[in-house]
Amino acid sequence: MNILDIVGDKKKIKILNEISKQKDFISLRGISRETGIPPSTVYRIFSEFVELGLIKKMKINSINIYKPTKKLNEIELRKEPFEEFVDNIKPFVEEIYLVGKSDKGANLIIITSKPNDIKRIESIFNKNNEFRIQSITLDKESYKRLKELRVIQSGKKIYGN
Repeated sequence: MNILDIVGDKKKIKILNEISKQKDFISLRGISRETGIPPSTVYRIFSEFVELGLIKKMKINSINIYKPTKKLNEIELRKEPFEEFVDNIKPFVEEIYLVGKSDKGANLIIITSKPNDIKRIESIFNKNNEFRIQSITLDKESYKRLKELRVIQSGKKIYGN
């Protein structure tokens, strides 16, 4: 196993991205919960990462915990397309709601006063990625009204106050 075996493996990249968000110790179950990847798969991948020196395995009492190494910090991780899109539109939005997401795309409700900017970014993103974004852009008042009328579902808030 070498570091290049990680490239192109979506589960490994997803786990590495989640590990890189952690400040200190990592639990296998926590990473499993955050990524949606089964604990048995996370365990197998963690074993590979330990072998590569990306994380260090420690035992406290009978509990295995893991800690990122300096070697992990040296790897430049590419964000998943969805995270990349959200990061690109943040300067133009008040709130973002995730209504649905699959391996192929995501449906969003975006609260913004700059819908043209969002649609332009979305169009460019969709041309350059297999992962597709579909969104509806609304101002805050329209969103509140449509939600009150139950015309739209709110989804999970992923950005905003």
